[in-house]
Amino acid sequence: MSSKGPTILGTDGNDFMHRQTVASHYQLRMFILNQVLVLMKIIYLKAVLNTLRASFSSSNSVRR
Repeated sequence: MSSKGPTILGTDGNDFMHRQTVASHYQLRMFILNQVLVLMKIIYLKAVLNTLRASFSSSNSVRR
């Protein structure tokens, strides 16, 4: 975008900041998506830890 070039008819170029903002519903969508991804990672980590705990506890009970 040229700052010294001609502007479109009907505007003086002062709406630049309005055109450069992301719509609020897209911002909300990305926020929710990030929260879902964090929760999925936590759930996956808990599943891995529970699997490890179960495998170690079963191997310990076999040795007794």
